[in-house]
Amino acid sequence: MFPTLQALGTITRPHFLETIPHLVPLILHLGGEVALREVYQSIRDVSRWWR
Repeated sequence: MFPTLQALGTITRPHFLETIPHLVPLILHLGGEVALREVYQSIRDVSRWWR
């Protein structure tokens, strides 16, 4: 597993959300535009659950 991802698992949700824009290059590298769209959609889905 990537050390960066392990470290992100230890921070609070608000702080994690702040890091997402910085993860875009990594997401694109690992999974391309499809992965980026899926991450975006997942964030939207979860945010609706918490309303």
